[in-house]
Amino acid sequence: MNNLLKTFLPVLFLSTFNCYALEPLKTAVVEESGAATELSPAPLFKELIHNAEMVAVAQLNHTRYEYLRGFPNKGVAWMRPLMTYKGNRELEQFTVYDEGIKGERCYFPDTDLWQEGNRFLVFLKHEEFIRYRGLTPVCYLPVSVSSDNQYVLRLPIDNVQMPAELLALAQNYHFTDSGSRIDSSELFSEEKARMIRERKMKDEGESLVYTRGIPISAVRAYIKKP
Repeated sequence: MNNLLKTFLPVLFLSTFNCYALEPLKTAVVEESGAATELSPAPLFKELIHNAEMVAVAQLNHTRYEYLRGFPNKGVAWMRPLMTYKGNRELEQFTVYDEGIKGERCYFPDTDLWQEGNRFLVFLKHEEFIRYRGLTPVCYLPVSVSSDNQYVLRLPIDNVQMPAELLALAQNYHFTDSGSRIDSSELFSEEKARMIRERKMKDEGESLVYTRGIPISAVRAYIKKP
């Protein structure tokens, strides 16, 4: 039994971390036995669009999550649609519900009460009334706000295979939203340098800031293509 627990708990922790991260790497799928894991291939962007019943840029208002060992285990995220590309365009708000910590889940990262809610390109399935569930294996991608108040699909994106025609339109930006900034005060210098190099981030002292993205107008045009 002790050996089983030693095997199960690290796998469960890693799976939960990947599902909750803002830009998760390929999601670990945990078998019901808790003993074996398998990395699922990153889905195509066009597959997410096709399979979702709602595709929209939405802003997170707040979350009500129950936590287990520091990770979301059950609850609801309240969101406000800003631009709806697929689905009910008359909604003024909607919720995204999920429960459990194993497997592929859809929990949104909280923002501080004094900060404006972050924005996401969401891929959802309708349940009832204004309640939705996140599409699996990916239910959202990060959207940032540029200094000229434009919405931008933030790069890099590790968990979805993006079309080359969109990646070719990537630009450099100065982002102003809190979601584009991470605290780097406790990072080792080697890790900080790696993130600056590989993720094209800008060093602002105790923070690293993302700098690359795809104009949301180009993303909208791709989604609307027949």
